[in-house]
Order: sequence, then structure tokens, then C-alpha cells
Amino acid sequence: MTADKPSLPLSVGREVRSTSSLSVLHAGVPPHTSPSLLGWVWSMVRDHDLEGYVQAKQGGSKFRTVYEAATMNDDLMLDVVDSILQHLPAFDESGDYVTQNKLRVLVAALQSILAESSSAFAVDFSDGMRLVQRVDKTAEQASADAVEQDGHASGLLKTAWSATFNRNPNPSSSCRDAVLAVEWVACRTLTPGDEQPSLGKAIGHLQGTLTTWTVATLDDHQQASAETLLAMLKTVWQNYQRHLGADGSPAQPATQEEAEAILFLAVTIVRWFERGLVKHI
Repeated sequence: MTADKPSLPLSVGREVRSTSSLSVLHAGVPPHTSPSLLGWVWSMVRDHDLEGYVQAKQGGSKFRTVYEAATMNDDLMLDVVDSILQHLPAFDESGDYVTQNKLRVLVAALQSILAESSSAFAVDFSDGMRLVQRVDKTAEQASADAVEQDGHASGLLKTAWSATFNRNPNPSSSCRDAVLAVEWVACRTLTPGDEQPSLGKAIGHLQGTLTTWTVATLDDHQQASAETLLAMLKTVWQNYQRHLGADGSPAQPATQEEAEAILFLAVTIVRWFERGLVKHI
């Protein structure tokens, strides 16, 4: 199953954001969307015998049917839709043309319901199928470019995106994987001969040899590009260390805002290193 570039995964209940066209997106399930969405849920559960699967996916429902649960509140309805989407790739692998074509029609119908009702949500095809939050196209493209690259760092960024923006976000896990992605690319360039590399050591090396490095020669008399890179690496590393309690203080979980900030910064850093823009001069 194919689609255009995916949006970033959603976190239900997040603040509604506006698009570049200034149209308001609905973060919940507004009244004008509910009937169509309920109809879609009912048709999927009925035609594909998903009652037991979705009930189990929700950890055992207190309601008699999935349809009943979906009518209770926005969160439950979105959970049900998300659970159904996550199960659909199993159908897509059946090899049956009629089944696959019907699924494409059903998913396209869901996409239309979400788009026409100005929903903040869309369907993501990047890792199976799931419900995601629409975001600015520029941020969407940057994230897609980063996670589509082959390699260890890109894989870590992908898991960090998921931990940050899925329906049950884990900011601390996101920060960990984002920092590991940065560590991987930074150490390979800055301290390639180190048998026990770490981001802290890579930062120390860059700081001690600052005038011998550049980022795509983006330098002027006021700010050397290597200084910008150093500040970015320190921001990622020192905030992560603070949450680990490395200075003797108790470890503190990262907040959602911190996880997003570190993740967006990590995407830029990883792309700089992977594209060979960080150079020794």
C-alpha cells in the first residue's frame, strides 16, 4: 500500500495547530466528523471480524462492543481507529487482489473523512499504518528525509519519532534514542579512532580543535560554523545528562517539549554529519 509522504505521529489531546493556510484543525472528534467516523469503524469491525482483535488491543474493553466504546468519547474513538489501522497490513499481505483493493478503498475513505472534516489527524504509512498528527510540510519533509536514510543513526531517529509522537509518548525514551543517533554520527567523524567512543568525548575533541572544523564553510568573522555545531551538540548532551542525574542529582523524566526540541535538533545534526557537511579543514 502506498501513499504520499507521511505526517508525523500524533499525540492525542495535543494542542490544536493551524496549517499554513490558516485553516483550523480539530484535535478531537468534532460533531460533524463523528457520524462518518463511526460508520467507518462499524464497517471495518463488521466486515473484517475485528471485534475480538480491537477489544484485545485496548487491553480488554469494559463495553459490550467496539462500536459502543467508540461512541463514548474522542479518545476511545481514536484508539479504536488507530487499532484497526495497525491491523490492516496483515490483510494487505494476504496477496488477495480483491481484499487488498477493498482495503485501499476503505483507507482512502478514512483519509477523506479526516481531510474533509479538517481533522488534525491523517493516516501514516511509514511503518505499517497508524493514525498521525498533521504537521507543517517543511518539518514533515525534514523528518521523512532523516528517517528514510539507511544506517544506525536513521533507525534511532525513527524510534525516537515514534516515542515522541505516538498515542502513548515516552519523552525519556525519545531523548535517549535521539542522543544515541547524534552520538553515532558525531563519533564516526570527530573521533573515528576511539575504541570507546562517547558523545562527551566527541564534544571535547571538537572544542579542543574548533578552528580545524567547518560546517559547509558557513563561517564569518562573528560566528564560526564549528562553534554553532559545538553549541548544538552541548545542548543535546548536557540536557540528556541532566535528566540522567549524572551530576549526582536524582534522574528526572524528560518533558514532551524537551523531547521534541532535542529530537528536532538531532535531526539537523544527523543530517549535517551524514551528508558530509561537517568537514575537517
